[in-house]
Amino acid sequence: MINSTQLPFIVGISVLTTTSLLYYLYRKTRNNYVKVCNVKKLFIYPIKAVKGVQVNQLEITKYGVKYGPFTDRSWILLDNANNVIGMKSFPKLVLTRTRILGQEVWVDGPDMPTLKLRYIDEINDSHNIISINLYGQRIKGIDCGPEVNQWFETFLSRPGVRLLQHHHSFDFRDSDTYKRRKDDKDYPIIYQNKSGLHLINESSISDLNSRFPEGEDHAIDENFRPNLVVEYREPWAEDKWKWMRINGVTFIRLIACDRLRIMGKQLWVDGPDMPTLKLTYIEQLNDNHKIISFNLDGQIIKGIDCGPEANQWFETFIGRPGVRLLQHHQSFDFRDSESGKRRNDDKDFPIIYQNRSGLHLVNESSVSDLNSQFPEGEDQVLNDNFRPTVLVEYPEPWAEDNWKWMRINGVNFLMLISCDRCPTTCVDPETGVGLTEYFLCNFIEGLDLLDICDKYSQFYDIMSRSTGGFGHGYFGRTFKKLFIYPIKGLKGVEVNQLEITKYGVKYGIFKDRLRIMGKQLWVDGPDMPTLKLTYIEQLNDNHEIISFKMYTPNSSEQMDGQVIKGIDCGPEANQWFETFIGRPGVRLLQHHHSFDFRDSDSSKRRKDDKDFPIIYQNRSGLHLVNESSVNDLNSQFPEGEDQVSYDNFRPAVLVEYPEPWAEDNWKWMRINGVNFLMLISCDRCPTICVDPETGAKVDTFKTLKK
Repeated sequence: MINSTQLPFIVGISVLTTTSLLYYLYRKTRNNYVKVCNVKKLFIYPIKAVKGVQVNQLEITKYGVKYGPFTDRSWILLDNANNVIGMKSFPKLVLTRTRILGQEVWVDGPDMPTLKLRYIDEINDSHNIISINLYGQRIKGIDCGPEVNQWFETFLSRPGVRLLQHHHSFDFRDSDTYKRRKDDKDYPIIYQNKSGLHLINESSISDLNSRFPEGEDHAIDENFRPNLVVEYREPWAEDKWKWMRINGVTFIRLIACDRLRIMGKQLWVDGPDMPTLKLTYIEQLNDNHKIISFNLDGQIIKGIDCGPEANQWFETFIGRPGVRLLQHHQSFDFRDSESGKRRNDDKDFPIIYQNRSGLHLVNESSVSDLNSQFPEGEDQVLNDNFRPTVLVEYPEPWAEDNWKWMRINGVNFLMLISCDRCPTTCVDPETGVGLTEYFLCNFIEGLDLLDICDKYSQFYDIMSRSTGGFGHGYFGRTFKKLFIYPIKGLKGVEVNQLEITKYGVKYGIFKDRLRIMGKQLWVDGPDMPTLKLTYIEQLNDNHEIISFKMYTPNSSEQMDGQVIKGIDCGPEANQWFETFIGRPGVRLLQHHHSFDFRDSDSSKRRKDDKDFPIIYQNRSGLHLVNESSVNDLNSQFPEGEDQVSYDNFRPAVLVEYPEPWAEDNWKWMRINGVNFLMLISCDRCPTICVDPETGAKVDTFKTLKK
């Protein structure tokens, strides 16, 4: 929090404890405040990370609080590499005791003489002025000299410790709200972490302590190093105070402060037959840190290399050389959330290294319902498989798919996207061993990605809607077979389930005409070795990205090609297809989800093609064929002429409906609750003239032309 005025204002504790009240805004204007509570305590911390002083008054300035000549956190401790020394890394600093006596700050420590500090008001040529990088911003300080430095070196048992003092003539830093506010520069600070004033409610600390196990150490207000301690009956209410007024001074809340790390805890990582890896958050950047920029799902983001010890741990555990652990720093840029371009406001919901959004919610009932659909004896999935941030218990499974807005403890949440967790749901979280081969369709991209799968070799009804519209009846029929074609132009795979996405069909990890993450796609050909393809998930500078125009085959509108990108899959894949096809210069491209998509192509018969995006498909994202139509076509061929197979038409869905060609009149269809719109009847003449078993051309086309 910070004072919104630029003039100093004196707040006296002798008045505050009896009559001075804290106010906060509850309307849209700042003219209406409601009486809230008393100010209980006031603190100042002249030296950052050294124990503070409880005082009877504080002066509020633009840069933070002040007591006499001393400004809050205007001294800072550094090591010989200009890293900030804090309580997290040097908890012994908690044992210091600070007093303010007139124009001096006195610091005491166990078995140490009293250190007496005076504010350096006049700078001269003998002063050593040092510029440091503090939380991503440059700021200066005056070296307080060998006597002072020696005191802290002895107390901390560490050589090279220095105490710096800020001078009012130096530049200040911007407050730090993790880029959640655009006006950080309007609230300057010195060596504070985030803002110039820190407020805490005594009831919140009491509520926190009530949750600790009996006999465990409790937190006190000094653990949080506040400047202002207030007494308000409702814990955590201060999180909602946007505007406050104390003795006529107006304050705005900049950011809720995180103080967990000040307790000095580390992140400990364990693994089978591995020593414990202890990780400490890198708070202070310096020239020794290696900062790496990389492309994560199409967006550039930075990370700090955590060093050889951490990297070696993961190399050994994973069994792969070159593994590195990176840590994001709050001074780095963030990524936009990733809704697969289904939302236009992804930039308003920044994330770090998460896949799609900053919070992942799972309903326990949905997981239970999913497990109930597995055959008896099959591996069950756990909540942990989905790696949720929040696990809720709601009686209706899958209800959360329809929750657009949620509120938890007064915090509002907006559902950005349903999360796909297929790879992790197939791994036992206890053993790391792969589990079920059933892919969890309902967790993949939500309502846009409902399944049309049959897990028990039964056929679901396909509900064909008559052309009369939504008010007409449905006619139940069954679908016969399902296919997917991961690589455009290559033979497809018959599958027992398909998932419907906005961009086409998907089977587990494989999208139609697109190779998808995690597993490999194996391609075989006569007298050819098996080609093993892995989805390129992470783009980097080594990848060659090619833009090209893609035209619909047999279209007379050749000028209407659409530009789309692809990643060159590399010399091994390209050489395979060059050899197989017998043509030099062949390249295999893979689409990446961060690339743009094409509009479906109805040969200008529809104006909404852009609403039905596709990848490398010819016209639309799903191709349906009726087996009766194929049989009727074959019945019209002269006896002895080659017959066509449904494979010739390369469908995604093969249905069995008694009336041939009836599907030409199905404008709307429903399969397992998923609605489909017929965009265009598909032309397949060239492929139906090729024997799908031998690759040889047949004479069927002559008959078809007749």
